[in-house]
Amino acid sequence: DAVEKLKKAGLAEPDIETKADDNVEAGRVISQSVDYGTEVAEGTKIKLIVSSGPAYFEMPDVTGMNASEAKNNLGSRGLSVETSYEESDSVAKDKVISQSVSAGTQVKKGDPVLLKVSSGSAVSSRNEQSSVRNETPQTTQAKTITVTFDPNGGSVSQKYKTVTVNSGAVYGDLPTPVRSYCTFIGWYTKASGGSEVAASTSLVSDSNHSIYAHWSKNPTSDWVPASQVPSGAKIVETKWQYSLTETTTSGDSSMSGWKRDDSKTTTRWVQSGNGVYTYASFPSGYNQNDTYYQSYGKSRRYNSSSGNTKREYSEPYGDGYVYWHWACENGRDSGNWYIGDYYNETLYWPNGAYWGQATQWCSFRSGSPASEYSSYETGHCGAWPGRCWYSKWFCEIPVYSQNYTDYRKEYTYSYYKKTTGLWSSNDPSGQPGVSDVVKYVRYIKK
Repeated sequence: DAVEKLKKAGLAEPDIETKADDNVEAGRVISQSVDYGTEVAEGTKIKLIVSSGPAYFEMPDVTGMNASEAKNNLGSRGLSVETSYEESDSVAKDKVISQSVSAGTQVKKGDPVLLKVSSGSAVSSRNEQSSVRNETPQTTQAKTITVTFDPNGGSVSQKYKTVTVNSGAVYGDLPTPVRSYCTFIGWYTKASGGSEVAASTSLVSDSNHSIYAHWSKNPTSDWVPASQVPSGAKIVETKWQYSLTETTTSGDSSMSGWKRDDSKTTTRWVQSGNGVYTYASFPSGYNQNDTYYQSYGKSRRYNSSSGNTKREYSEPYGDGYVYWHWACENGRDSGNWYIGDYYNETLYWPNGAYWGQATQWCSFRSGSPASEYSSYETGHCGAWPGRCWYSKWFCEIPVYSQNYTDYRKEYTYSYYKKTTGLWSSNDPSGQPGVSDVVKYVRYIKK
């Protein structure tokens, strides 16, 4: 059974050694090389000491010995000795005449042996009887017996004691046996059950007999840190308490039940839009109510940022022209053409003399330079009778565009939460997020 139990536990076939044991039945395990409760790797080979039964020894020859000496000799070997007396003309009084087990026979502890002891010769006995009748009666010689202490699975330093049988005889001082992981209850008349025997208990028999130790297994402790286990205790259960710190990331600036670790916050720019910016360098005096003036920027733009947003611009590229054209209704003087002043849109003679006020202006957009553009283009006469309509391309304004891309800053926050008081049947040390590992055990005190 023990071998099968070890195999089921994942251990290797054990080494087995047999050993005689007076207290352990043949075939049962006396001890093992690794204590119960000790953690071992799968496939470990252990050693079992198995009882071969009681140890046998040769019966000694005690014939001719004094009866008390013979009883002590055999009792010390664990034999159960009883005596009977008979008359003998050849063997001195109180000497052993014969023994029920011949010398040299293999015996074991607990085997019974009967010794026949001489009570003296028949003549001497009759003379003593006659003398007894004529004299004051003499006290009969006290009988002694051997009480053997059976530790019943434990061990005891004193194997037996000799007790004198008389009226009111008690066991007297009794030894205290020991047994690992058990508590001694007391001595009893049977290995299981029976009556308790104390120092003051009267002898239960006037013949050699044994009394047996009774035990109770020490209780298993509550769960305690392994550091609190007393020396020699047997560990019967193990588990580990630990804390677990979990981590995660999120774009949210807060998460219920989690703590934020700002030291691990990361950011990146994410594109949020794009477009085209158009501008032109309008000259001073350009009509500010003009559609182009109102819809176009006035200068180049550069990359900019503000907090969590930024805009990046490309290099400018040409994107056509705006032409500003004005016309005026005036007379004409032969040999002179009118020139416009864009600051106030009035007409002057070339020599600066005042002539008249401008009456119209306009602008238009062209993708390429106008072929008829000239700094001082001449005018022409309109169809109105008696009047001339003079026109002038005032200026050509280059238009530029820049592509732009908008970005917003995206935050990734790092969060953690720590759970304490977790339990595991295996040591979790070294696993991600595990900390505060404490080993707990239940043990049986030795």
